[in-house]
Amino acid sequence: MGSATCDVNYDDEYYAGHRERIDCQNIQLPLKDVLCDNCRILTVSDSSIPEILTAAFLNFPFMVKLQLSGNFINKLQPGAFSGLQALEQLDLHNNQIVKIYNGVFNHLVQLKSLDLSKNKISSVDPNFLTGLMHISSLNLAENALKSFDDVFLGQNSHVTMLNLSNNEISFFSLSRFNSKIITLDISNNNLTFVNVCFLGLQNLDSSYNKISHLFADSCSLNTAPINLNISYNLLNEENIMNVSKLFNLKTLNLAGNNLSFIPVNLFVNLTNLVNLNVSHNKISYLNYGTLNNLSVLQSLDLSYNKLTTLKRYLHSLMKLRYLYINNNKITNINSKQLLDDTGAVYINIDTNDFTCENLIEVIHDFKLLKGTATIGSNIYGVACKEKTLPEANPEVNLKADVIKYSETTISATQSVIIMLLVILVVFKVVKVYSNFNAKNLLSREQVEL
Repeated sequence: MGSATCDVNYDDEYYAGHRERIDCQNIQLPLKDVLCDNCRILTVSDSSIPEILTAAFLNFPFMVKLQLSGNFINKLQPGAFSGLQALEQLDLHNNQIVKIYNGVFNHLVQLKSLDLSKNKISSVDPNFLTGLMHISSLNLAENALKSFDDVFLGQNSHVTMLNLSNNEISFFSLSRFNSKIITLDISNNNLTFVNVCFLGLQNLDSSYNKISHLFADSCSLNTAPINLNISYNLLNEENIMNVSKLFNLKTLNLAGNNLSFIPVNLFVNLTNLVNLNVSHNKISYLNYGTLNNLSVLQSLDLSYNKLTTLKRYLHSLMKLRYLYINNNKITNINSKQLLDDTGAVYINIDTNDFTCENLIEVIHDFKLLKGTATIGSNIYGVACKEKTLPEANPEVNLKADVIKYSETTISATQSVIIMLLVILVVFKVVKVYSNFNAKNLLSREQVEL
């Protein structure tokens, strides 16, 4: 470890008025010898601080932002931040904290943002937020929490953003919290079901769980979320139907589930939907009328499915601007019809089964980004198949070639043998005829004598 340093600088980007900030490296707490009455920001980095003791920051009564990330901190003593009555942001991410005790933060009466992500926290005291009257953002992502239900938010009615992603939580309910959380990220946990409707909740990310049940019985115009990400779960055509109750949705991500088709009535009430992602499923077809009510939809992602055609499924999407149909099995697309139906300005068609003739027409009508194909028939990097050269089965062709070669070889051999026999016969005839003439000539000569 290098020598301890603390440099006083000016920060006119974060707070107006050229407030002073301190950047410290390789230090130990408490900072008894550092005095800065006008300092507003303190950053401690590259230090080894296994424990923050009580009243470690008494010299900084006007501190507004404290950054302590990446300092190997594993324990916070109760009262560790006493004296920081003006603090608004506390960053403790990327340390080794295992447990949060009661009384650690209760002196931070002005705290608005608390970041405890990327630690090893497996438990928190139910009352660890007591006294935080103004906290609005709480980040506990990438820890080892198995539950958060015992936490008492109590007076913390200002909490609007809660991040519990990348933990080990198997059950979670917002109904017991007094605060009106606007944004909740509970992705990458062990949830098997989720209730998506709570008063005030607008943004919910429950992706990368094991969810096979989606509850929305309490949904109304006042409780339905606006943005829902429930991608990479275990939802199928039957247990996805509660999505139809989410009247306020503008963004819906259903990618990476077990959908083989989309139920006709799934989107019937989602007239405000702007972005829809159903990529990475097993969808092989779309029912006519499935997308009829999505009149303001601007982005549709159908990539990485098993679609073979688009037909006229998209005719009602008059506001569509971005269409992703790459990595399907589509063999033909009517680009003029697609333009008439949707007016899309960007389309990704890479990695399908287009014929080269059809692909030329599509490229003529759309602006195309370069595809990924580097070998075989392709147009501007988009793979295609030559119509006059059907895809061959190497095994079948090999057998056919062998048979054809054998037949040709046998036929040629037979022809050669026949020709040799003919030549031999002719040769015999000529020889006999020559001998006959020679004998006649000899007889004549003897008679003359």
